[in-house]
Amino acid sequence: MPRGPARVAVPAVEPVMKDERKAKCQLIDELAETRATLASLAKSNEDLRRAIEGLKESEEWFRNIFSQSPIGVELYDSDARLVGINKACLDIFGVSNPEDIRAPRLFDEPNMIEVTRSKLRQGETVRFEFPFDLDKARRLGWYKTGKPGVAYLDVLISPLGFEEKRGAKGYLVQVQDITERKRAQDQLRDLSRRLVEVQEQERNRVARELHDQVGQILTGLKLLIDMAVRSPSSSVRSSLGEAQALVNDLMAKVHDMSLDLRPSMLDDLGLIPTLLWHFERYTAQTNVKVAFRHGRSIGRFPTEVETTSYRIVQEALTNVARHAGVDQVEVRLLTADSALVIEIKDNGGGFDAKAVLTSGASRGLIGMRERAALLGGVLTVASTPGEGTCLRAELPLHEPGRNNPGSSAVGV
Repeated sequence: MPRGPARVAVPAVEPVMKDERKAKCQLIDELAETRATLASLAKSNEDLRRAIEGLKESEEWFRNIFSQSPIGVELYDSDARLVGINKACLDIFGVSNPEDIRAPRLFDEPNMIEVTRSKLRQGETVRFEFPFDLDKARRLGWYKTGKPGVAYLDVLISPLGFEEKRGAKGYLVQVQDITERKRAQDQLRDLSRRLVEVQEQERNRVARELHDQVGQILTGLKLLIDMAVRSPSSSVRSSLGEAQALVNDLMAKVHDMSLDLRPSMLDDLGLIPTLLWHFERYTAQTNVKVAFRHGRSIGRFPTEVETTSYRIVQEALTNVARHAGVDQVEVRLLTADSALVIEIKDNGGGFDAKAVLTSGASRGLIGMRERAALLGGVLTVASTPGEGTCLRAELPLHEPGRNNPGSSAVGV
């Protein structure tokens, strides 16, 4: 049989082309996805770079705040061990280098009471004040400090990153030295106590004056009037004459008491006339002459300045009469640098001024010092046993605390 033409197998081109197109599409999709992933990674890297820069900037800010803060700052880790301390805190403890501190753990601090420890463990911020014995801390080897004595500290402790189960990740401790504030508070309490004592002493003095002098005169006057009522008319004139003398004496004593409490001429005429009157009266009572010198231009001053000046001079002259053993004292009054300057000088026996002021034995000197301090002024006392005494008070003529960068003080 005759054979027909041979058949040749033709490959299936169309399916192959479909597979190739599909592969290309998949590759394009994968490339697009890869490109999107790379873009996302690039963005993430940029975000990470910015975050790292922000973290570095925040760390730099923290380091600056930590090192330059005027408040003492300590950092403790989660085990309550000291890991950082700034310069302000080193200065409070009188330590030069952080390596000189071997302080106990925060919770082992002996000045911390158990209630405070309990609150800290519960994540609460606590604040307390306590006296820190620097000498004891040095003996125990906690602080190599050169500061002596006791420093009163105000401490604020804040737990950081507190979690109920794990506790705090650390503790921030802020420390302030309030020693000067404590001393000022103690001085204020002493001043208030002395003020009450002085008030009571003055009340007792006035009461004695009223009882011993005014009361006796009134009693005598009453007796004379009773006698005059019962006496015959011929003796009434004599009794009335005695009664009149007692009344005059009583008026004089009441007048003197009023002047001792506060002379009215201080308000009416001013400081200089009142001092002149007081010197004359003082000399008549004590036989101590007063050599008074003052500037010609001195006129009136604020009321509180005139009152304080008069009381300082009055108390100083009283001390001279009691203790100096002299027959003359010098008083000088002048204005200098917007201040009224008062000097009282004698050549008497003198005393150890530093010891007396430190011990607080002389209430007169303490009272003068406090009067000057209330006006923002300064009181200095120069005295040596056997060489006399010079007291100098400087009282500002402007309102205390305004345009006055200095502070009140007492010098010896």
